[in-house]
Amino acid sequence: MRSGNVLLIQAVSSWDTATDSIAGCRLKQITDLTRNTQQFFVPAGFASIRSDVHQTTGSLLVNLPHPARLRLDPYVLAGAGALTFNPGGNTLIAGADTQTRAAFVYGGGADFPLTHHFSLRAEYRGLVYKTPDFGLRALNTDTVTHTAQPSAGIVFRF
Repeated sequence: MRSGNVLLIQAVSSWDTATDSIAGCRLKQITDLTRNTQQFFVPAGFASIRSDVHQTTGSLLVNLPHPARLRLDPYVLAGAGALTFNPGGNTLIAGADTQTRAAFVYGGGADFPLTHHFSLRAEYRGLVYKTPDFGLRALNTDTVTHTAQPSAGIVFRF
């Protein structure tokens, strides 16, 4: 079984629970839409199911201590959420149903402050979840899979 993702849309919300950048924690909620292709080896050969994946996750971000002379604000994150796989008629396999899987989220990143309100961000998020079978017994691998989501962006604080 192999899979691949392409990010289509992402909305990120983050809340600071402390103003001290060394000991501070943040809560982060992500809702996004990605396109995912799951490839399965079945007795008749290979089967591919392309689906839209709606992700809703929540994570706790903990800022890591760092020397003041470094202009980086590193953090680690851990959380949980749900991934909903929707084949939406774009598959050649009849009977593939929408399926939701629980996911464990982990990762880390760093912000590089440019001004008081703007920063550059690099982040890695990993999602661990049970492989979807789309309600088809022939595709049930009963395995856990992993999706890697590296990202870079601009942060605006207000």
